[in-house]
Amino acid sequence: MHSFDPDRSHSHAADRAGQAVVARALVSRDDEPQANRSTAEDLVAVERLTAGQAFHRTVQSAFLTGLAGASGFKERQWRLIRGGRGRVDLAVEVDGDEQMLVIIEIKGTDWDAIPADRVMRNLRRHLRQLQAYLDTAIEDMEAGRWEGIVGALLYPGRPASAETLAMIEAVAGEQAVQVTWYDDVDWRL
Repeated sequence: MHSFDPDRSHSHAADRAGQAVVARALVSRDDEPQANRSTAEDLVAVERLTAGQAFHRTVQSAFLTGLAGASGFKERQWRLIRGGRGRVDLAVEVDGDEQMLVIIEIKGTDWDAIPADRVMRNLRRHLRQLQAYLDTAIEDMEAGRWEGIVGALLYPGRPASAETLAMIEAVAGEQAVQVTWYDDVDWRL
């Protein structure tokens, strides 16, 4: 088991500076010079990033509060099969007769704000990221560390469109990935 330091934190100023750098990278496009981007668009990107980070922290705290029969780790460093490292949003090692690992990727995605023609692209990107973590866990399972592995994507709330909802759950289900809607869970803070 890896150790986790719950007291690890960064200053508010450092967080804001990091958010601004990431936001600039998010809003820049290869086909559009950065100088042509508006300050308002940059601010929207920073606000979206900040809201997403706050959602991550809320979910992690809510999930780990009162967790029984398991050990949970947030922001756990993770070796990737293809090389390099990633960071799993939540990893839960379930105690009991079977050693089981649950990997939860938290996404602050508002599906209603995404154009219909981009929903599938975003979902597939989320699934690829989770699958990269699961690939390592499967390797560990084959080596005898785990008896079972579960992958889950966790989103703030269901999309308003029944068609979009069905598509998200069906595509994730095809890959044996559970989709959880934070608005529906009973362990929210």
